[in-house]
Amino acid sequence: MNRTCVGIWKCKKCKRKVCGGAWSLTTPAAVAAKSTIIRLRKQKEEAQKS
Repeated sequence: MNRTCVGIWKCKKCKRKVCGGAWSLTTPAAVAAKSTIIRLRKQKEEAQKS
């Protein structure tokens, strides 16, 4: 991924554009949200097994 402008990132290989942080692709808030989603999915799967 290469930064094309502030907050816009583009993959040279697949031409995909994503928005992210100004200086890095991920932001602390995005990392926290992603870990929360993963944790909730695991809890849901465990609840369905019981």
